Amino acid sequence: MATRFHHLSYVLVVFIIFDVEVEGCTELSGWTGWGSCSRSCDSGSQTRSRTCCGWFNFFGLCFGGQETEQSTRSCNTQCCAVHGSWSSYGQWNDCPVSCGGTSNNQYRSRYCNKPKPSCGGSSCSGTSKQYQICNSSPCPVNGRWSEWSKFSACSVTCGGSTNSRTRACDNPTPDHGGINCVGDSSESAVCNTLDCPDYCGSKPCENGASCANIHYGYTCTCVEGFEGTNCEIDIDDCIAVDCRHGGRCIDDVNAYSCECVPGYAGRHCEQVHGSWSSYDPWSNCPVTCGGTSNNQHRSRYCNKPQPTCGGSSCPGTSKQYQICNSSPCPVDGQWSEWSSYGSCPVTCGSGAHSRYRICNNPSPVNGGAACEGLDTEYTTCWSGECPVNGGWSEWSKFTACPVTCGGGTKTRTRACDNPIPAHGGNDCVGASSENRVCNTQACPDIDDCISVDCLHGGKCIDKVNAYSCECVPGYTGRHCEIGNNVD
Repeated sequence: MATRFHHLSYVLVVFIIFDVEVEGCTELSGWTGWGSCSRSCDSGSQTRSRTCCGWFNFFGLCFGGQETEQSTRSCNTQCCAVHGSWSSYGQWNDCPVSCGGTSNNQYRSRYCNKPKPSCGGSSCSGTSKQYQICNSSPCPVNGRWSEWSKFSACSVTCGGSTNSRTRACDNPTPDHGGINCVGDSSESAVCNTLDCPDYCGSKPCENGASCANIHYGYTCTCVEGFEGTNCEIDIDDCIAVDCRHGGRCIDDVNAYSCECVPGYAGRHCEQVHGSWSSYDPWSNCPVTCGGTSNNQHRSRYCNKPQPTCGGSSCPGTSKQYQICNSSPCPVDGQWSEWSSYGSCPVTCGSGAHSRYRICNNPSPVNGGAACEGLDTEYTTCWSGECPVNGGWSEWSKFTACPVTCGGGTKTRTRACDNPIPAHGGNDCVGASSENRVCNTQACPDIDDCISVDCLHGGKCIDKVNAYSCECVPGYTGRHCEIGNNVD
């Protein structure tokens, strides 16, 4: 137990303040009861406590410090119960039989060890083995013969015959692929081989009956239609005959026949020949126009009556066909493909060429609609620039006469630009200028050199209404103004 010291302050109701350091414990309370164990098994722990009170106790109140002491002990030290749990099943054991397996003939085991039960834990519930049927298909059973039966009675009392005895493969019957019995299931023996008196030598049996000697005489075996000891009586075959559906029986020697009313046949008129019912109404026509064969039908049935007992079926077919709405269907016209455009109709410049189509793909027939739209289509075409021949403009006015007398020449012009020749067109025909004499009257003779300055030493020579400069070597020009650069 550990003791701790506290430095505590207390205020009394009389307003006296104590500041006391407590050494040691003045009073211990009693221990409390033990608390609950922390585990139910495998060693848990539990505690209890008591209180140490300070130096002054006032009406049950502890002053001067208080401390709690705890004590611990082990509890529930017994081991915990471990409940058992099954392991997984092992492999099935080898099947002890190859066929005919029944319940519980194959098993597999498991073990109560995952974990094993311990410390009082419960064991695993259920059984440790699991059973099943294996190779349950039945085993083959080989057949075995029963005992032989007794021989049958002999069919004659003399003359010899055979009798027989039998046995069955049922002891047991072969099953599930088992082997069948080996050997014969019947056995014959000769009986009553003593010769008989020949009673049949006198041929007592009539109407084709056979005769057999017996120890006391003979016996006749009659053919059908006869009876009596010697088969001498012709039986009326119609007595036991029922000719059906109103047929009449006709007795013959050792035979009969049925005479049937129309619609029936067979030995006893039991066969009913089929007969057709009336036709149903025609089916709805599947088309509104353009009908062809077999596109409308109506039916009848072989049930008036139905053929029975081998009677013949109705002759012919059960359906009748006809054409309905056979008028041709309207066919709306459709255009053919466009043709190629034709050649341009002009040799130069802009023109228009065309292409066409025909309403024949198909053509409208039987009231069908004609093709919609135009059958011809135009587009512009270009054959290159056209030649432009030149044309003269109007004449210009004549130029002013260069002289006032003595005769001069004035000129007028025109241009080949109305229009200008282009793209290989012809030029204008004729002259582009025209001259005319003007002021032809004689001029008074005036010394034209008066006002002329012939340069570089040139000499002026007067002419009629004109002048000229006679230049010194090295100069030319109207007024000798052009030097020839001669050194």
